[in-house]
Parts: sequence; C-alpha cells; structure tokens
Amino acid sequence: MAIKVTIDGVEVEVEQGTTVLQAARKAGIEIPTLCYDERLAPFGACRLCVVQVEQMGARLVPACSSPVVDGWIVHTDTPLLQKIRKTVLELLLVHHPLDCPICDKAGECKLQQLAFRYGPDRNRFLYGQERFADPVDMRSPLIERDTNRCVLCGLCARMCEEFQSVGEISFVGRGFTSRIGTVWDRTLDCEFCGQCVAVCPVGALTPKTFKYRVRAWELESTPSVCAYCGVGCRIVLDHKGGTVYRVRADTDVGVNIGALCGKGRFGFGYINSDERLNTPLVRKGEELVPAGWDEAVAALADGLKSAADRYGPDSVAALISGRLTNEEVYQIRTIFRELIGSDNIATPTADGTFPMLDAVREAFGIGASTLPYEALDAANCYVVLGYDLVASNPVVANRIVRTRRRFYEEKRLILIGPKRGKVGVYADVWIPAPARLIPDALAAVLKVMLERGWASFDFENSDAFKQGLAKIDIGALAEALQVEPKLFEDAAEVLHGFSDAVVVPAGFAFAPDLNRRMAEVSANLVLALGGPARSRGMLVLSDRANLQGIYDQGIRTSPLEILRKIESGTIKALYLVGVDPTVHLPGGRRLLDVMGSVEFIAVQDLFRTPIANLAGVVLPASSFAEKSGTFTSGERRVQKLNRAFDPVGNSRPDGAIFEALSEKLGGKVEWNPAALFARIAGEVESY
Repeated sequence: MAIKVTIDGVEVEVEQGTTVLQAARKAGIEIPTLCYDERLAPFGACRLCVVQVEQMGARLVPACSSPVVDGWIVHTDTPLLQKIRKTVLELLLVHHPLDCPICDKAGECKLQQLAFRYGPDRNRFLYGQERFADPVDMRSPLIERDTNRCVLCGLCARMCEEFQSVGEISFVGRGFTSRIGTVWDRTLDCEFCGQCVAVCPVGALTPKTFKYRVRAWELESTPSVCAYCGVGCRIVLDHKGGTVYRVRADTDVGVNIGALCGKGRFGFGYINSDERLNTPLVRKGEELVPAGWDEAVAALADGLKSAADRYGPDSVAALISGRLTNEEVYQIRTIFRELIGSDNIATPTADGTFPMLDAVREAFGIGASTLPYEALDAANCYVVLGYDLVASNPVVANRIVRTRRRFYEEKRLILIGPKRGKVGVYADVWIPAPARLIPDALAAVLKVMLERGWASFDFENSDAFKQGLAKIDIGALAEALQVEPKLFEDAAEVLHGFSDAVVVPAGFAFAPDLNRRMAEVSANLVLALGGPARSRGMLVLSDRANLQGIYDQGIRTSPLEILRKIESGTIKALYLVGVDPTVHLPGGRRLLDVMGSVEFIAVQDLFRTPIANLAGVVLPASSFAEKSGTFTSGERRVQKLNRAFDPVGNSRPDGAIFEALSEKLGGKVEWNPAALFARIAGEVESY
C-alpha cells in the first residue's frame, strides 16, 4: 500500500514499510550515516541519521530503522540536528587518531567527510583519555586491521555474518574496551572476499595490496567485468599511469550486488607483473630471440599455413582461453574455418560446461541458463549438484546461502555432491554422493516423487525417462553411498512442498558424459516440477568468464578430442592462445613427451609458459584491462569490457594479433569490437 510523507518540504510517495532513510533517498535528500548499508538489516549504531518528526514532538527518530507513517512531516537538517551530529562526531573522534595524512582511506573516509561537513574544530571530550595503543594486525596476507581507527559501526562484522555467511569477525569486549576482532584474536582465516574492507567507512580495515602505493584521489576509475569465472561480476578498475592499484565491485550495476570473491578483488597482480611478456619471440636455431611484430606474425602465419598445405587443414588446431572476448572469439573462429579450413578449435574447460548446455538446449530449446541470477531471490528451493560451488562460483554460492539463511522458514536447500562445504552447512538435505553417482542420486529422488505422485511426468519424452527411473534400486544406491534410503525421501518431500526450485549443476572438468547426464536429470526435474518459470529452472555455471560466449558462437569441440589428435600425431601445428596444455589439460607435464610430433607450436599469452620453450613463435598478449570487448555471463548477459589503459610494454590485444594474422593468411578480420559484435548479433539471435 502506498503512503505519502513530507521530508524537508518535499512530498514523496512510498510503499508501506519504507524507512525514513529510504524515503529521503528516493526524494533526493541526503541523510548522513556511518553504519548503514542497504544490503544489511538496519543497525542504528552511529546515531548520525537521527531526524525530527513533527508528529512526535521532541523525540529524535533514527532514519535508518524507522518506517515512515502516512502523513509524517520529517525534518532532516535543522540547527538542533546539526548540533547533535557535531556532538556525535566529537564522541567518535575521542578514540580515533587524526592520522589522515598517512591513512590510505584519506579522501574516501566517511568520517573525514562528515567531520569536514559538520566541523567540530576541537574535541571537548578528550581530556587525556586518548587510546591509540592497539598494535596494527598485519598477520593476514591480504587485509590489515587497525582497531585504533575503528568507529564500531559494525558494518564489517554484519557484512561478514549477514551477507557472506562467514562470521569471521565480530564485536569483542564491552564498553570502552569494545572492538572488532576474531575468536581468540587469531589471524584472519576466511574466504578473503574483502567485503569487510569494502564497507569499512574509515581506515580500520585496508587491503595490503593498496597500502602506501597511491592516493585515492589520484586514481582513474574504469568500469569493467571480472575476467575469472562466468558469473559476470561488474567491477571497477582503479588505476594510474598504466598500473592497476585495486579492484572494487561496482555497487550501482551488476548481478553481484556489490560483492566480489577473493580472486576478483585481490587477484589482479598479474596485470602489472614484471614477468609479463613484452616483446615477440621467434625461434632461431635452438633459441627464442626477440623479433618485430611483422616478423613474428609472418612466422605464425607461415607455420599454420605450411602445416595445412602439407598435411591438410585437419592438422592445424587451436586451444583458446575461455577469457577471450566475444569479438576475439569471432575473429579466430573466422580465421580457422574460412582462411585455414579447420574446425579444430577448443577451450580447455569446455567439457565442464558445454555438455550441460547441450542437454539444456535439447530440453528447453535454449543453450544457456533458463533464468537469470535474480531468480535465486524469488525461488523457494535450491538444488545444488557437484563438488564445491564456493570454489568455482563463490558469488552465486554465497547468494544461495545468504537467501536461504535470511528466509529460513520460506526456502529450502538440497545438496548432492561429495563435499559438504559451506553450502552443505545450510542444506536441509545433503546426499553425499561421489561425482559418478550424482545423476543417479538425483534420479532416485525423482523416482520417489514419481511413486508418490508428487510431480507431473507428462512432459515430452518422459516415457523413456520413467523407464530409466524404474531401473533404479534405491536400496542398493543408498548402500553404495552409505546413507539411509530415507534421505532420498526427505529430498523428495522438500521438492514436493517447495517446487519453485532452481537447479544448479556444477560441472566437473574433463568429464563430459557425467556432466551431460547430470544436466539431463536436472532438466527432467525442472520439467516434472512444472517446467521453466520466473522462479524455476536451471542455472548452468562455468569457471571461465566467456565460456557461454564461445558456446554461442558454435565452438564446441572437446579439448580431449584435440588432445587425442595430438597424441595420435594428427596435429602438426598448434596455436595456443592463453592456454598451456601441460597445465590446463589432463596429463600435465607428460604432454611434453608427446608434443614432439607437433612440428609447429605458437604461444600467445601474457607470460612465458612452460610450453613456450617448445614454441616456434611466442607473442605477448594484453590482459582484459588493456582491451575492449564483451563477455557473456552464465545467465547469457552480454557485458562490456572497457580498456583502462594502453597495452603493457610491446604487448597487443589478442584481437589486434588476430587481425594481423588474418592479413598474412590472405584475408582480413579487422579488430573493431563494435563492428565485430554487430556481426555476432547477426548470427546469434539472442545477441
């Protein structure tokens, strides 16, 4: 129900239950806060947000936790409120060192900004009671804690507990001895997502990777997309002079709601590593020697073309990174299929995702997740399959756990997999199945639902599936898993009562048949529950930023197929783009022994990888921060990367290298991201 409230003379209409602070922000009126975050429950610790309500006389109301009442007349910036806020700041500064010149938070510190705004020029409450003696805790590898600067807003502790479901830090002590700490004051030992650092309004929690390196106001900020897994978290690169100094979550847009995992927030050191390749190398005799770009690309083109001419196009193969942009994928696909005539293009982790996308396409007509990440909030049940979702896609895993905890009575969680982990801690039912038996365990749950009439099995091609269910021996399966048969009944009962389920199959690397079976049973579960809907369906996640984009452009060859062709001697020229098969494919260093049959190897990467020692050409590529383009996330959201600065050293974006290669091969696939994306959109309907 909509109600009206007047704030500082501005009438605003809001829904019942809206707080004064939310209503004020809707009206464009700022009320100062130190302890408020819209993602967390109101806390009311700082008391800076107090306002006056005419209907309540002299009583002051905390804006962050007080729902508005129809007809209220609210004042947010009267002389009395200014005086109160000034006094609150004086009290906060009693135990806060005035070391702004050497604090990394300077320029971004909320306390500093509020002190400047309300202007306490001196503190009436000091009287020699300053206490800045707590030692700075620098034991953590990534986060520095200075409790002297802490204002006890509680944001870090609440973010850790409510949002991340970790609870690593909390309030310790009472009264004047209160502080934020860990159990028994041990070193931080957590997921290192950095959310506590992100929400700290002062310099009490700071990243070690940023300390004393640059001032905040000197940085340029470029919005982009995280280049790690396929969730597609929106990030902001803070950089200066071609160096990235920190990565932040974009709190205004994106599916990550201001969250990042440890890799996304802290794993950016490679961008400006001293070990980056910065000049092309060409083999002369037994050594790789520096060369110009024209000579190096000519050698690359000659190596690929010579193998194709001598042994046929099928002798040429490429292994490409799942972190190439859509536009770069289009380029190399065009080069191989049209200029070389080969379809031997694969990405190393394809077998963890592509077989599942194939199964989803066959079941629902779309080779992608059937719903967006936002559906996790609307669903009332989560079925997670696989090994460890926190390790592969932590932001989605934490969103599932957080929503399950926040709506404990309204939502349910089922986990089927070998490891309980963080997700399993909050699961209503955990079936501890090894990878090979996960599809059977889920099918056993479906068999119980079929026998009890708890789902509809009248969907297309359901007869064959029901025949398969009839062959499952639940007793034997339970014995193999060393669990009680009732566990399958418990899971079935959960799905019977909470049918708006999102199924999240987390694939296993280099197990295409297993992943396909897991997705097929998952799809049948969705169909049995009523089919895809706004809050029911499948989320197919991936461990690389653009696997969905690669799949959408028709590159679906298994990397194991390329590996078999290498081992059989079929492949004579191998183009490695951001990939080292001795690291990224099964067999590891053993592959070095079978690479002798490959006559020409080209490496295009940020670093000189182990396989580069066998290469005829080594080309220095640019990182995602040095190029533009798009990634397609696991929910098929196409998002733009923005170039933050020019390529490091003499490196080039992969797209620029592909353009030069295409010219040497007698064609031209121009490196123009906008034009290339227009071509992709002409081929892929959903783009």
